[in-house]
Amino acid sequence: MKSFLFTVLLTWITTFSFAQSSFKNELTADHQRIPQTKVSLIPPKGFTLAKSYYGYEHKSSDSIIELIALGGPVEDIFDVMTPSELSKQGIEVYSRKPMRIGEYKALWIKGS
Repeated sequence: MKSFLFTVLLTWITTFSFAQSSFKNELTADHQRIPQTKVSLIPPKGFTLAKSYYGYEHKSSDSIIELIALGGPVEDIFDVMTPSELSKQGIEVYSRKPMRIGEYKALWIKGS
């Protein structure tokens, strides 16, 4: 679907992690497809497929990687996903970083 906007990758990690600023859009044998989506990724060590949302979870650290379908232009949604707006939902943001996944815009958010 041409008008379908790519999903936003939100990552809430309470442990230390390392993130790249861009990714090549090439599948490898290590990639796992998230069911009912067109998205595949290599889950970090200890993460398992979530049952109640699209993504992965690490239960012992209460960390998740969640895919969310966007309901509007990417820039509009990214603009409201600020630390001050997310704090209204009880989310403390440690870092917020725009990224690219292949040709798609994404947003990396680290918080709890």
